[in-house]
Amino acid sequence: MTIVRAGNLTRYIGGQPLGVGSVRTRVDPVSGLPVVDIGIGSGLGLRVQGGVAPAATIAGLDLDFANGRYAFNGPYVADISALPGWAFARNSQATAQTEAREVRTFGVNVPAITDRGLLIQEASGGRDADLASIGGLLALLIAPFVMFGEWTVGTVPVGSTALLTQLKGPTLGIDPARVKISYPGVADIVTIQGALAASTRNRMAGRFKPGDYAVSINGAIAKSTSTRAVSAIERMDIGKQARFLNGYIRRLRIIPGDMTDAQLRDLTT
Repeated sequence: MTIVRAGNLTRYIGGQPLGVGSVRTRVDPVSGLPVVDIGIGSGLGLRVQGGVAPAATIAGLDLDFANGRYAFNGPYVADISALPGWAFARNSQATAQTEAREVRTFGVNVPAITDRGLLIQEASGGRDADLASIGGLLALLIAPFVMFGEWTVGTVPVGSTALLTQLKGPTLGIDPARVKISYPGVADIVTIQGALAASTRNRMAGRFKPGDYAVSINGAIAKSTSTRAVSAIERMDIGKQARFLNGYIRRLRIIPGDMTDAQLRDLTT
């Protein structure tokens, strides 16, 4: 068992504020691992996660960059280049940090992946931009479905960026003072206002369900009754929209099927 989070991580257990000695046992819907949340007082808690191996196969998409495991409607693989639909390009070397602040160098067209996640960065100072995408999504992005992302940025983005996006397709997006579900070139479906902090790990999830869209960030949630249909698309870009993320993406998931508001909050806490 490993302590994976500490602090104000769980706001409610059974509808009541998290208190001393409060315990909740569940299965993390993202990792599939057993999790125990333990209240230690004043709304604070510890999250302890088990080390049980994930299921051999999954439905949907799981890009777990921080832990080096990847699956797309099938078994997990350790080498992302072996994943169907994965594409990456960067016409220069790059460096990226580990959680221990060690610096590693990656060759041309090699994604900069460490235990911090996948680094997506714009072109700067002779370093080329990271261009990552995943294809083969046409049969997967059928409403309802949920997009999930966990990421850290070094600086708050100055323009629109995204965890997952495609021209005229569904977007899990980030602006300097909000997160959103949107379609490029179309008014945002639903947003949550609030300045994002730099160098802070965030969890975000969006429910793509016409008539009941929702987006959740770190436990907060906003909803929309928009009936806009989900566009049928083949490929999605990772970590960029009008601007690049300039940060580390720990994990991305596309989960087929519906999730309740409570499940979205739990997923992003």
